[in-house]
Amino acid sequence: MGGKPQTGRAAVAERRSQQRYPLQFQVEVRPRLSEPLAEGKGRTVDISSAGLYLDAEEASLKEGSRVALSVRVPAGADSSAVDLRGCGRVVRVDRHRGGRMGLAVEFDQIEFRPDELESLT
Repeated sequence: MGGKPQTGRAAVAERRSQQRYPLQFQVEVRPRLSEPLAEGKGRTVDISSAGLYLDAEEASLKEGSRVALSVRVPAGADSSAVDLRGCGRVVRVDRHRGGRMGLAVEFDQIEFRPDELESLT
């Protein structure tokens, strides 16, 4: 099986161990305390249990940056809103036109928190 090594999107897809779901939610991403200050806001493009890819405003985050993130998952017909909070590492940065950027983040830790306001009612 000695073919050429895969490159580009095929190689990225090959390395993924979890199925990704094309879900768009609001997300805030900010550096961990040891990183220079640079926050970003955007929307998820896809998400899995291992990480996410987001389209964000231009920020000074780079590959290898440690980040904290917060993803707002809105309420559904039979469920309350949930905040997904976690930390991880930027594993890829894609520069897009118009000052936008794509960030691939691999989770180190994630947790789901029910909407605290809704749980009070």
